[in-house]
Amino acid sequence: DPGFVGEMSGHINRILKTLGGRTMCLFTSYRNLAACAAAAESTGVKILRQGDKPRSKLLKEFRKDKGMALFATASFWQGVDIPGEALSCLIIDKLPFIPPDDPLLDALQERDPKTFQNYSLPKAVLALRQGFGRLIRTQTDRGVVVIFDNRLFASSYGREFLASLPECPVHRDLE
Repeated sequence: DPGFVGEMSGHINRILKTLGGRTMCLFTSYRNLAACAAAAESTGVKILRQGDKPRSKLLKEFRKDKGMALFATASFWQGVDIPGEALSCLIIDKLPFIPPDDPLLDALQERDPKTFQNYSLPKAVLALRQGFGRLIRTQTDRGVVVIFDNRLFASSYGREFLASLPECPVHRDLE
């Protein structure tokens, strides 16, 4: 939907203003990252963007100051440890499927007509679990995960994503 990014960025801005930062936004595309980060500049929250500085410097800065939001993509979905209040909200734009034009996917589809069920879906479920895991790093960590992809509820495979996540309350209304 052409209005998806605009609507999503409005919600992200509202979340950032409410929390005063403490948010990591994980995107499946640089285009969505750039558009939402640019829109978030108006919130008064300091925005850190993947690509502006080395990953280690972005993470160090984000951990240090609770008044920031980190906008990132692929490499931040795993191997990132931000325990405590510095990260209280994790926002995910879309389910992390392999792009349909990926050459590996083309090669797999030639061999296996059920590539989606046998490869793409399990890989995306694992990636979402890894992304979700950025929020809860210790037993005392708490927070909210916001996923803007309605396929969690509108598709038959959405249940697989939800079932793979730790047990927690699920709400369909941002309020």
